[in-house]
Amino acid sequence: MANSTIEFRTDEGNYETRAHGFVLANDLYLFFKFESPKSDCEIGIAYDEYVDGGDWYVNDGELGRSDREIINDIIYDKLPMEKEWMDFCVAVDAAARRFNGEE
Repeated sequence: MANSTIEFRTDEGNYETRAHGFVLANDLYLFFKFESPKSDCEIGIAYDEYVDGGDWYVNDGELGRSDREIINDIIYDKLPMEKEWMDFCVAVDAAARRFNGEE
């Protein structure tokens, strides 16, 4: 499965982080790799959880406790500003409305 071009780098003052390798699985789970001096893991979140502001999880690897807020920022603040992700969300919402006869 190919990855999107979305990538986030942050500077936390005393260390840098990187979120990359964003990929959307067929079952609408979003996965991405997160790296910092404290973490090396893959994060997952179901699309319905994302829409509802729900919980993400560590799919594989280790996440440092202090990096949790950075992950929240990536998922709920930075990702929604990415055109590639916004286009996907708009398309899913429109398809759901059509399917439900709301258009």
